[in-house]
Amino acid sequence: MLVMAGAVGLMGVDASYLPPLWLYSVCAIAVSGIGALTLLAVFGTPGMLVVTLFHVARAVPTAGATAP
Repeated sequence: MLVMAGAVGLMGVDASYLPPLWLYSVCAIAVSGIGALTLLAVFGTPGMLVVTLFHVARAVPTAGATAP
């Protein structure tokens, strides 16, 4: 909630849809955590490396880059 308050207050983000934006953020964080825990459960100890590689590989296109 503090991050959104800072984004709206300091950066001037449009706050007309703040409750759905907050809900979307909560859901995105939950899906990321559930996915990480699922990979840890499936792969065991090596799952930590799999989770790390998965999140890095998923973050590269999101950042608009071609390489990490």
